[in-house]
Amino acid sequence: MGKSLTGTLIGRLINDGHLNLNDRAPIPEWSSKTDPRSQILISHLMQMSSGLKFNLHEVLETTKDGYTIIKTDYPDHYYIYSGAINAFKYVANRPLQFKPGTVGRYRNTDPLSLGYIIKRTVQNLGLNYLQYPQQALFDKIGIRKLILETDPFGNFLSSGFELGKARDWARLGLLYLQDGIWAGERLLPEGFVAENMYLELFLP
Repeated sequence: MGKSLTGTLIGRLINDGHLNLNDRAPIPEWSSKTDPRSQILISHLMQMSSGLKFNLHEVLETTKDGYTIIKTDYPDHYYIYSGAINAFKYVANRPLQFKPGTVGRYRNTDPLSLGYIIKRTVQNLGLNYLQYPQQALFDKIGIRKLILETDPFGNFLSSGFELGKARDWARLGLLYLQDGIWAGERLLPEGFVAENMYLELFLP
């Protein structure tokens, strides 16, 4: 559900003319022309097809005598929540595993990379990053108390760690059912709802 919020905030920035789905992801760590990650588009991140390497789970193996062996280090998926790290910087420094846009995988690298883009874009506009979700989205659709938790560096962990009432999540769902229009105002670009591929809010 946090990933849905992240995608929606990207939609708000696109609607206001600050980003485009087909833009290369404006992440400084990927900006070198010789870096293959420079080919990652915002749309790839929206579709979880960036190709960034990110361990989701431990690899477990049970031996013949019944012992279980963990064959990898602590997974990246857990590390961003429990490692007391700068989550945005961590995911921005993951290496590429697949060519961007060729393999879709459920990995937190992509929504957190989008979160990094949101933070940089909002700050470059001279806006308050921590207030942006409330001002740009929540206030407009009547959400008053939805809580977005951060890592120790003040980055929204918008791949999880969101606390809201059912009515608040229903408001977000209603925004999508209305094709991004609320009270006659277009908050998301026309067609964005169909293109926002990894919305989780409506999955059973």
